[in-house]
Amino acid sequence: PHLISPPSPPILLLTGITLSGPVAASVPLSVMPGRRRIGGEGGEMRCGVLTVRFPPGALSRPAEIEISIVKPPSLPEKGRLLSEAYRISSPDVETLRRSIELRFASPEGSIAFWDELRGRWVRLSSRSASGSIAALSNHFGIFALLSPVRVERGGFEVRGLRLYPNPLFAPEIHPLRIAYELLTPDGGPARVRIEIFSMFGRVAVVVDGEPRYPGPNLEMWDGRDEEGRPVRNGRYLLVLTAEHGGERRVSRRPVVVFK
Repeated sequence: PHLISPPSPPILLLTGITLSGPVAASVPLSVMPGRRRIGGEGGEMRCGVLTVRFPPGALSRPAEIEISIVKPPSLPEKGRLLSEAYRISSPDVETLRRSIELRFASPEGSIAFWDELRGRWVRLSSRSASGSIAALSNHFGIFALLSPVRVERGGFEVRGLRLYPNPLFAPEIHPLRIAYELLTPDGGPARVRIEIFSMFGRVAVVVDGEPRYPGPNLEMWDGRDEEGRPVRNGRYLLVLTAEHGGERRVSRRPVVVFK
């Protein structure tokens, strides 16, 4: 890579990177900014083959967002890497209020998130859109494009809802992972809502009726309530509601917070 230093924020010039061995792909890269301030109106950032779109209200306050190309923490257990690994982060905010859209400039593939808690790549439900592969995420982290996998179709169903770590012992370091798989008969998205309840009522909304596509999905909860305050130790109930084609599916799991 060559670093250019104009008067405005630095711009990274990447003319092309070829990955070899198990990571077999040739990725064309172009000049893109790696840092930008995103306000309440949202915005778009590009770095290499990755475009990240922030919808209005995605951040709790205006913040600097950084996208950098990093060394892949590991190779995937199945398939292969089709892109560099990209870290999306912010020195100003730790969480997202609305999901961001990730788009990799590739005709095929499956977007994955590096789960440092389990030390492996976790695929996110991805879709093809105008020559790109897109996915939604409600959290920052390291993302990459993996070789595509077959997505099963069937009746409308939510499968394998699991939460970890549970008990939630250090949410500021290891947020609660909410993993599940969606199936729809037509391959279209379902509207997903994930809420956290205590015995006194709703505590937090993790995903607020946003679209999620068939395949594996992974959301995160940082252990905070709707006002941004850490919740107290105790027992809570996570409720996932998915809607598609006039049908509704509801799944529930207990959550224990013990800090």
